[in-house]
Amino acid sequence: MKNLKRIFTFLLILVMAVAIFAGCEPKEPVYREGKVTIGIPGNALIPDLDTNGYTLWLERTTGLDIEWEEYVGWPFGYRKETLPDILVGFRSFERMGNTNANKLGEEGVLKDLKPLIDAGKLPTFKAQLDALPQETRDYVLAKGTNTSEDTAGAFFALPTVSFETFDDQQSMIYINKTWLERVGMDAPTNIQELTAVCKAFLEKDANGDGDATNEIPMLELGNNPEIRNWIINAFTEYNEGCFNVDANGTVWDPYVTNEFRQALKCISEFTEQGYYKEIEIVNIHNDFASKQEFKNLINPADGSACRVGIFGGHMESNTSGPTNVLEEFVCLKPLADETGKGGYNIVNDVYISWDGVITKDCRNIDAACRVLDAFYLDESVTIQRWGTEGEYWVREEVENWFGSKSYFKVLDFNAFFDMSRNATMGNLLGIRTPENYLGQARTAANTADKRQIEVTRLIQEQWKIMQTWPKNQIDTLENLVYTTQEDDYREEKLDAFDSYRSEQILLFMKGEKNINSDQEWNAYVGQMKQLDQAGIMKIQQDAYNRKVGK
Repeated sequence: MKNLKRIFTFLLILVMAVAIFAGCEPKEPVYREGKVTIGIPGNALIPDLDTNGYTLWLERTTGLDIEWEEYVGWPFGYRKETLPDILVGFRSFERMGNTNANKLGEEGVLKDLKPLIDAGKLPTFKAQLDALPQETRDYVLAKGTNTSEDTAGAFFALPTVSFETFDDQQSMIYINKTWLERVGMDAPTNIQELTAVCKAFLEKDANGDGDATNEIPMLELGNNPEIRNWIINAFTEYNEGCFNVDANGTVWDPYVTNEFRQALKCISEFTEQGYYKEIEIVNIHNDFASKQEFKNLINPADGSACRVGIFGGHMESNTSGPTNVLEEFVCLKPLADETGKGGYNIVNDVYISWDGVITKDCRNIDAACRVLDAFYLDESVTIQRWGTEGEYWVREEVENWFGSKSYFKVLDFNAFFDMSRNATMGNLLGIRTPENYLGQARTAANTADKRQIEVTRLIQEQWKIMQTWPKNQIDTLENLVYTTQEDDYREEKLDAFDSYRSEQILLFMKGEKNINSDQEWNAYVGQMKQLDQAGIMKIQQDAYNRKVGK
């Protein structure tokens, strides 16, 4: 008996000692088998990520426990000791960008995905990649493949590829046809007619509320300068933020031309006369007050008359409110100059960003691959944006807004925008096509919601204009592939160049700098040169030449 007591006492002491020593070790998070953590941009509109409709679908599809970790802005800014297994959704906030992905991969922060793709760990992604049009597929492979000496051939980030979608038709401008009828005018087709229409809107109680002082002829939200782009394109071939390429394949900068100066002069005069107002937005992602102010002027919360004659951007999210105000609006065609030249900002046929990575701290590579691969299912794209199958949409072949086929029919159009329902997550990662992203066009036969009938009408008006109106005869410098040295140079120079240009444009537009002053304009052009305009353009030229095989 004594021996048994001694043995028991010894075992008890041993267990206690192990527990004490174990308590001295650094505490690590406990990750049970089958759990994957995903870092995403924070979104205050989603009530509960754990019970979100997309979360539940992703867990059912992968058989894994999904835990989301939200961040604000650049996910590596806070330099956490331990990153989530996966990061997705950079397009929604600050873009990861292929350059940043390569740099972080070279530093060992991100995993190389190529061996995983080659080993068949991402079969859905691979199938979707192989099904892309050849030019798009070649670009994704060329852009995504690292070219640095130590990591050549690595593939650090998966792309989001977006073909023609509803969201991409945001370059359109809308005019209040009811106001036009009240002032007895037609929709403007050039700058002179636009000036006359704005003058009438401002002075003639165009909204019919008895107050001739509360109309805003043209209203713009600062992060979405579509009216500004629309006006500039009446003066020069312009694609916001980009250099142009002429018919001979030579890169040129529209921002320093006399035509661009005349466009800024026009906008400056519109601002001074009260024809054009821009609501500044402090933070593109979180400035809900500015967005609400913009929306409330178009569709006032108290149900009073619309106060805006012309607006640009997303016709649905910018106009929600108590009345069906969209029935007052029609799409505007591009403005032309005295020669008949004019066009809309170029809308690319495809947009590509780099939105899915596996981090150095991933605890289960196979599970992480299973999750990333699920993002590329067609159903994933649909649920990210439209919500739960059966509740918000059903499987049925229908014709979408663009006249092509989709595999699903929308039951509740408002799910697209209303994240408070906790059914959607927005656009995180995947390959978006009209087939998996757009349900059927809304018509009086399939919905009682008059607002959605108006949305469909405007989308179809947009699409018709985009297909029939001659686009600017310039090539686009989007989707170029840069060498590692070119990327390094662009990173060093481009931010200062772009920031200065954007800042000066706003100052000229607002009249805080005198666009009529040769001294001030020449100072602006000279500083652009000092910021290595020629060097930046040379890199664009070299990359473009490679793209077209020169």
